[in-house]
Amino acid sequence: MKRMTGYAAALLIAGLAIFASVADAETPGVPVTLNGYSAIDGDDLTITGETSAPDGAWLIFATYSVEKPRIRKRSYMLVKNGRFSAQVNIHGWPTGEIETDIHFQTMLPEREQPAIVFQKYGAKGERMTGKTVVQEGEAYRAAVIELRAYNP
Repeated sequence: MKRMTGYAAALLIAGLAIFASVADAETPGVPVTLNGYSAIDGDDLTITGETSAPDGAWLIFATYSVEKPRIRKRSYMLVKNGRFSAQVNIHGWPTGEIETDIHFQTMLPEREQPAIVFQKYGAKGERMTGKTVVQEGEAYRAAVIELRAYNP
C-alpha cells in the first residue's frame, strides 16, 4: 500500500509539473491590429489608419522616396479613438513610389508610450500578437505595416 501511495503521489506531482510548464509556455498574447492607407494630393502625402493600440499611444513612421535622390522623413502619430493620421509635405520629391513604414512599439527613440501600453503589451512588446507583429531581436516585438503611394 505504501508503494502504491508513493507511486500515485509521484504521478500527481509529475502531472502538476507538466501542467505548470504548459501554462507558462502558453502565456496569452494581446492581439494588435494596424491598418493604414496613404495617398498623395499635390505636395502632401496623407497617412491614415486604424489600430487596436490604446488611445494616447504613439506610432512612429518613416516616409521615404524609393527613387533617387532618396529623401526620408520620420515622425510620430498619436492614436485617438482607434485612429491615426499625419501629413508629410513632399514638395520637390522625385517622381515614383513613396513608401511609409509605420511601427507600433513600446520603446521609442524620442517619445515615451503611456503606462497602459507597457501594462497591456509588456516592456518589450513581448505579449503582442497578430498578423502585423514581427519579432525584432530577442523578445522585442512591434506591429509594422508598409504603405505605398505613387508620386506623379
